[in-house]
Amino acid sequence: MNILLVDDNTYILQGLQAGIDYTGLGITSVFTARNIDGAKALMKTENIPLVLTDIEMPGGTGLTLLEWINENYPDTVTIFCTSFADFDYAQKAVSLHSFGYYLKPVRYTELQELLLKATDEVKKRQAAKEQKQYSAYWLDNLSVQKIHFWEDALLHVDSYDEDELEVLAQSRHLSYTSDQKFTLSLLKFEKEQSRMEGFSGKLERFIMHNVMDELLYDTGIQIETMMKCGKDRWLLILFHAPELTDNGIHDFFVQIINKIDQVLRCPVNIYYAYMIEFSSIRSRYLDIEKVYQDAVYNRSEVINIDSWQSSLDPSSLTQLPYWEALFRQKEIRRLLEEIKKYLENQADKHPLSRHKLREIRITTMQMIYTVLWERQVDAGRLFQEPEYDRLLENSQFSIDHMISYMDYVFSRAAEHVEDTNKTETAVKIVKNYIDEHFQEPITLEDLGKLVYLSSGYLAKSFKKATGTSLGNYMIDCRINYAKTLLMSGDYSVSQAASMVGYDNFTYFSRIFKSKTGMSPKDYKNSFSSQCTKEP
Repeated sequence: MNILLVDDNTYILQGLQAGIDYTGLGITSVFTARNIDGAKALMKTENIPLVLTDIEMPGGTGLTLLEWINENYPDTVTIFCTSFADFDYAQKAVSLHSFGYYLKPVRYTELQELLLKATDEVKKRQAAKEQKQYSAYWLDNLSVQKIHFWEDALLHVDSYDEDELEVLAQSRHLSYTSDQKFTLSLLKFEKEQSRMEGFSGKLERFIMHNVMDELLYDTGIQIETMMKCGKDRWLLILFHAPELTDNGIHDFFVQIINKIDQVLRCPVNIYYAYMIEFSSIRSRYLDIEKVYQDAVYNRSEVINIDSWQSSLDPSSLTQLPYWEALFRQKEIRRLLEEIKKYLENQADKHPLSRHKLREIRITTMQMIYTVLWERQVDAGRLFQEPEYDRLLENSQFSIDHMISYMDYVFSRAAEHVEDTNKTETAVKIVKNYIDEHFQEPITLEDLGKLVYLSSGYLAKSFKKATGTSLGNYMIDCRINYAKTLLMSGDYSVSQAASMVGYDNFTYFSRIFKSKTGMSPKDYKNSFSSQCTKEP
């Protein structure tokens, strides 16, 4: 700890330096100044938490110095040591929050006691400042830790068993417990021809956070995390009291849709599961993914996955079973001829409205999604190209436009139904991809895109073909490479963890020990010991 003595009298400064046991106070350096300018210069260059100053000095008073200290170094403890017992001075000193007002002549034993109290005050202020800084850091870091946790828990291939989620949360200093409940939602945007088209990721995040901050004000709803999980998708996890009913949360999501439409002119569908238990959060997220991939909805709708039912109504389109049979047999040309014939017959009976065309398209697409889902094809990933968007937009304009759209979707769907008969090839592609990219964060969605299979079916097929789960295979690749790095002796444990793709050192150590029977440090040291024993 440092102290600054300020007095225009050289003899007094010398007496203060010699008469006080600074070492006993825990003070390591004593600085002196004979005027305010000198005192300011020292405080700008040195860390000085304690000041003992006279009041009356040439070039300005100690009161002026304290005003400057309060403005620039507010945590500094200041004591006045003066010959003036003036009430106005004392009153001003109190108003400026000076720690003490000591009258000369100096009695060193008394001043020593006052300085001891002042050093205790310095320690208290420093501790409070550190706590404030730590709290600010923790709040900033907390949102990052939550994002990493939910990414690990929901999106990554090396996902955690449900009974491991609490351990994972604890490793990131999050106090989640198995009995907590969250509302989980997925926001699907249609950015084309909206204000969001062409937005950078940074701008999109800025706008989303502003929208949510405005809507959440005074609602009692807390965002656990909000993160982008795809080109046009956001994951939103909410925590709220059970008094907020399913209808209440549904209304809140409607407000989100309306606000986004108002600000961005962008349609968005929201798929959600209400009040999910923490222990089942991953399986419920996969349920949301399934409904999102399988369901066909109007724009700007809120969908509770637990009340979702297929909108396919065979009675509303008697030809649908026949069309489905042709699609299953991959007789696409004949199927298109039958659809066109049906549409033309409908048009001959009465004018065919755009609304009717849209109903037929939605019903037909629901049939396609149902067939594809039976064969575990991820339909949502087949229709993401700009060409699909263009044909979809034009499909309601005429029968010819609708047939062009149907030609595209049926042909593309049939092509990938054919591909999925080669499950072994799909597993081999995924296995090779993990072998080459295990050091990177890989999601089930990434792997599904490689082979156009749903996440669930891919996981089952991989385990059936290899005898191990995708997550375990990913972990084995990482741990085996980590063992090689540690055996070399060239890398520390933390470096090895980072190089194989783990940013959570605690979890890496636990997984490493479960796979090898040794902690990473012991494993590394065992090879160092062997090398030392060799002649």
